[in-house]
Amino acid sequence: MQMLSSICMVQGGQELVSDAFDQFRLDYRERHRFQTLMYFIRNPPEFHVEFLSSAVQFLDIFSSVEDLNQKVYLQYEMHLLGLDDFIDEMAECMSDELQSRMSAYVNGEVDVAALVEDSQQKARLMEECEQLKSRLSQANERVQEVEAKWITDKAALDRRLLDLVRERERMQKDYEVQEGTWKKTISEKDRQAREQQSRLEQKIQELEAIQKTMQAGLQVQQQAKSPPTPPPPAPGPHRENGAPPPPAPPPAGILAPVTGGPPAPPPPPSLSTITRRKLALEPREIMAAVHQMDLDTLSADKVDILSRILPNDEERKLFAERGDDEGLSDEDRFMAALCEIERLEHKLSVMRVMADFDESVALLEPQFTHVTAASKCAREATMFHRVLEVILAFGNYMNSCRKGSVYGFRLSSLDSLAIMKSPSDRSLTLLHMVVESIERSFPELMKFADQLKFVDKASGVQWDSVLSDMKELEAGFETARKERALKRDNCPVALAEFLKTHDERMKQLQEHAKLAVKTYETCIEFYGESARTMPPNDFFSRLGKFIANFNRCKQENDARDAAEKVRNFGLPRKGGDMAFL
Repeated sequence: MQMLSSICMVQGGQELVSDAFDQFRLDYRERHRFQTLMYFIRNPPEFHVEFLSSAVQFLDIFSSVEDLNQKVYLQYEMHLLGLDDFIDEMAECMSDELQSRMSAYVNGEVDVAALVEDSQQKARLMEECEQLKSRLSQANERVQEVEAKWITDKAALDRRLLDLVRERERMQKDYEVQEGTWKKTISEKDRQAREQQSRLEQKIQELEAIQKTMQAGLQVQQQAKSPPTPPPPAPGPHRENGAPPPPAPPPAGILAPVTGGPPAPPPPPSLSTITRRKLALEPREIMAAVHQMDLDTLSADKVDILSRILPNDEERKLFAERGDDEGLSDEDRFMAALCEIERLEHKLSVMRVMADFDESVALLEPQFTHVTAASKCAREATMFHRVLEVILAFGNYMNSCRKGSVYGFRLSSLDSLAIMKSPSDRSLTLLHMVVESIERSFPELMKFADQLKFVDKASGVQWDSVLSDMKELEAGFETARKERALKRDNCPVALAEFLKTHDERMKQLQEHAKLAVKTYETCIEFYGESARTMPPNDFFSRLGKFIANFNRCKQENDARDAAEKVRNFGLPRKGGDMAFL
């Protein structure tokens, strides 16, 4: 038993022992593996504690494997053999060695029922944890929305208060100006009154002096009155009390110290610093703008910038585990503040839809219109259909000696008309012959291109990109609707107004898209092609290329006819057959 235990502890030994007991079971026709060993353990001829201890130790080591499933299987195999019952029976054994071996085996057992119960309980706890996280996130979002509303209202009140303060300052300044004017006017009037009073008093004194002189009998031959001495000029603002004017300040830069060289250039700013400068907003302002969906504060460009620098799940987890902001740089503090904004990425996507909706509609709607109009024209172009019938007749005539008649051809064959050349004149192609035949026999078909309007515009439509952009726009608009339904009465005013004003336009764009898809499918099926394999840009490009080649061949035929008439001195051109192989 001890030797088998030692073999099991060697790498690969457990598999060897297992294979040996499997072979033993086959050779001795045991019903269960280890049946013989278990028989001698439970029914020994003589009671040997050393044998029982070694046997229990071997079974313990044999069932102690790394694979948990295999370990459970081996334990159940031992249970079927009755090892658990034997351990219960030997619980009162006095041998310490046997007791330690049995305790080691019991302690190494895997309680599957307990594991299943723990797993179920863990699943319930995880579900409750997710529900609590969701409720906490909703509560935090509601708190942030209330805070954002408070920030917005406070900003409005601050602006109103600032306007009132400015109005008060303006009124105060006007009052001070008017008060100064009033004081200046009063001072001037007072000065004039005092001067007039002084002149009147002087005249009274003069009259009293004359009266006294006349009473004394003095004769005055001439009494000269000298005019009053004008007041001395008022001193200038810089010459009160006779003080000289202050010296003029020296020109700026004259006394500046001279340095030894140019200053060192500042280090280049980092990418996150540049991003923060472009945003020019604090995290609280960003939070308020996001929850209010305020595109005036957080413009479309700033929304795109924020969307590119959003922290990923791993960074969010690191910031959440760190807790405090101590020791973080300004950029990391900014990112940590962004992580605290609830549903930031989702709300930024809604704001991006709100900001880009008008531009997206303006780009998509004309392309749907071009495809719809070009598809209808191509479907109803009867003259072009007759041109295709003429080309089909040429093909059947050329292939009549080798193949039977056909009733149609693929549109890609139109390109080969301008490639197949005459063996006698390499400048002539099959399309030249088709153009000449149509001009001679069906001249009314020469203007078939007039029925294929909007082909050039529709050929430039990148259909896959247009449909992808349309799906993205529909998904974004539906996200905005779900956000409105989720918020109900607490929906931001900007989002509610956006959905109210753009819902009808979105429905019209969807109708235009469906009409374009349906019209093109009808048109392309009429020409025997599939809308899945041939998008509108390929189809209409082929038509546009055929029209250009047709017109070019018409011009070359006319030039060839004119040159032949000149060579034949005005004689009519003889019709010549073009032989094609």
